[in-house]
Amino acid sequence: MKKLILISFILLMGVIIAGCTNGEEKQEAFKENNEVFTQEDFEKAEEMTMFLDEKMNDFEEEANQLIENGTIDTGNNENFSESIKNLGQETVIAPFLERYPGSLIAGDASTIPLTFESSSTEPCGFGNCAYDKVEVLDVEYNFESRDVYTSEEFEHSQLIYNDIQMKYKERSEEEKQSAVLSFMKTTDGQLIFSQVPFLHVETLNLKKADEEYAEIQASVPESEVEAEQEAYRSEVEESLAHYPELQ
Repeated sequence: MKKLILISFILLMGVIIAGCTNGEEKQEAFKENNEVFTQEDFEKAEEMTMFLDEKMNDFEEEANQLIENGTIDTGNNENFSESIKNLGQETVIAPFLERYPGSLIAGDASTIPLTFESSSTEPCGFGNCAYDKVEVLDVEYNFESRDVYTSEEFEHSQLIYNDIQMKYKERSEEEKQSAVLSFMKTTDGQLIFSQVPFLHVETLNLKKADEEYAEIQASVPESEVEAEQEAYRSEVEESLAHYPELQ
């Protein structure tokens, strides 16, 4: 009887110790995940975002001045688009990368397109519009609302700001849309935009990637799960390959 009690006690202690070990491991993992991004990173993320916001407004102002004085050809859509694209690279992308080298990833594209809207006060005819105005997004940021997500499948961390609202300036408040601002961090401590309303960068969403990876197990036959997950992993890793080595 005493031997049975002793064995039961040993087994119970083993379960408690294992539970404590798992809890300590989870706490340590949580601590490590949150240490990837520091207070200095949070401040730099805000600084980078506001500088980009400033450059986008400079682009809008200069583009509209050039349209108004006739420097940009508004009579031909192809010429107009090329002029505006070049202006965007000169007034936004080049100065931003000069201040924050390597912080924007173009992916497979040769340039990083800007998000903006062209409008015309005259009706468009024969597939051609005489655009007379360019407008960029008006974005409201809440930098106090942030999250650090660490992917279990892809083993990288991402700084995410979910409380972002945006609309074009002349549209109503009812037309506001939610947006996401996010950053990755390189092994040498540099921040890179992975989602940003103003630009078409190489986008990463690690939380969505984990969810879609897990969803494969429930949505395809068991015999196909491994192959489907490997194919999806390859897609995500293809996007990750555009980035430098990440934390």
